[in-house]
Amino acid sequence: MTLESRYLVFKNIKDNVGSLALKLTQEHLKEIRDAVPIDDVSGTREVASYAWKFADTPVKET
Repeated sequence: MTLESRYLVFKNIKDNVGSLALKLTQEHLKEIRDAVPIDDVSGTREVASYAWKFADTPVKET
């Protein structure tokens, strides 16, 4: 990993952690939801119900 890529990783982590401080009001959330109707959102919806097949969780002891 180069020095530049390490800097970008650190910067992104710093930005992401900073976004946790963001507080949205109900009005803000409504404005975001209303910006794009749900029917206009493209792409498929896939439930990650198969994720358990790839988990590395130990078997529960009885």
